[in-house]
Amino acid sequence: KLLKKKFSKKQLKKINFIYISIDNDVNKWKNSIDVLDIDGYHFISPSNHSKGAGKYFEAASIPRYVLINKKGDIVNYSAKRPSDQSLFNDLLKLIE
Repeated sequence: KLLKKKFSKKQLKKINFIYISIDNDVNKWKNSIDVLDIDGYHFISPSNHSKGAGKYFEAASIPRYVLINKKGDIVNYSAKRPSDQSLFNDLLKLIE
């Protein structure tokens, strides 16, 4: 939430925050979204699925942050955490 607050409304229109959970329990996943009040696009990809998001994004641990450009290309499989101050500048470069 703190990272999103740094962007202008115009800039936020150019960025999508996508959250992919690798939970196997759909109810737990939905409850966490509500409790944590996380705004963005939410998807679930169970960890026991052989072609799931965890495998696709090579996520050996969670949380995992990935940067994807406008074309859909992964530009960083291991992006900085939202609390890292320099991530804001990395995101600005992607939306310019």
